[in-house]
Amino acid sequence: MCSPHCVFSGGSARPAGDLVPAEIPSEEWLDGEVQPGSRVRVRDGDGEDEYTLVRSGKADPSNGRISTESPVGRALLGGRRGDEVRVQTPGGIRALTIVEVAPPRCCSFEE
Repeated sequence: MCSPHCVFSGGSARPAGDLVPAEIPSEEWLDGEVQPGSRVRVRDGDGEDEYTLVRSGKADPSNGRISTESPVGRALLGGRRGDEVRVQTPGGIRALTIVEVAPPRCCSFEE
């Protein structure tokens, strides 16, 4: 079953088989491209952080869930492991290196 926090479940636990076709995780995650729903581990001068890219209504930055419409989310979309992205944040320009890209924790891609 999907976790209640799954980006594909809409906030309610549902079996993975109940996902609508547009929400089914794509094989592109196996290629490592950041897309909506991806979990992304990044490194900057202050250390590492992990984010899950979600729809804006599901964002919860204090728990690592950032909107695909946020500056960091937009910068990460389409990136791959090893890519460096530069993001304008309220605190200034932030350089992030993508360390790892993974599907959401609730998806069957994960062992």
